[in-house]
Amino acid sequence: MTDSGFKLVAEVDSARSRPGDAVTVGIRPESVREGPGVNIMVGTVEVTEHLGEVTYLYMAVAGTPETFVMKAEGTAAPREGQTIQIDVRSSDLHVFDAQGAALLRTNVETRSDALPGRPLSADPGELVS
Repeated sequence: MTDSGFKLVAEVDSARSRPGDAVTVGIRPESVREGPGVNIMVGTVEVTEHLGEVTYLYMAVAGTPETFVMKAEGTAAPREGQTIQIDVRSSDLHVFDAQGAALLRTNVETRSDALPGRPLSADPGELVS
């Protein structure tokens, strides 16, 4: 559960952590999608960046201090100020403990960048807490 009260479901091995431990959750822009799902949030579009075949939507999500970035098709229509429902699949969340170590993914067989026994790497610029 986040400080703002919404619950995120992630496919990670939580054996090294306990309920209430502080974690950081990383969400990549290509993992955020519009519509319902397991990890539903509501975002208000603050900036749209049209780059031809792709559009980036920068959104404020209630209860979080971070800006969420969503990668959408270049023809994406949401406008600044519009509120949209967004989701991140539980298999796409990256979870790090208080020391910054990644919690091992439980869905590694579907990940091309995962090696057994090794934590996944992530760009710290993409982290959202």
